Amino acid sequence: MLVVDDEPIVRFLTAEVLRTSGMRVAVAPDAPTALTQLSESSVGAIVLDIKLPGLDGFGLLDSVAQLPPVVVVSGGKWDQEVAARGAKVFAYARKPIDANALIALVGRALGGPQVRPLHV
Repeated sequence: MLVVDDEPIVRFLTAEVLRTSGMRVAVAPDAPTALTQLSESSVGAIVLDIKLPGLDGFGLLDSVAQLPPVVVVSGGKWDQEVAARGAKVFAYARKPIDANALIALVGRALGGPQVRPLHV
């Protein structure tokens, strides 16, 4: 699992929610770092913000031919742009997203119920 978000607190909290649900999580603050991590190791899925400095999330999506399932979680209204990426985006949700909703989306992206929901 790779979480890509330029906002440190959002990146940290997203990663912690996913770790608490039982996932191994790596993080990246920008698209170039994410691309390096993707070239060096295999990840089961990506949680991706669109508004990133420099190369944005769409640039990341467009620059890699084979990606694991991508869950786009972003504060903007990107419906048309996300739809244009077709099969590259597994799911799209707007920030803020409920922790259990995020866990459920990522669990489906990973192919099943191998994660446990938070009980808050």
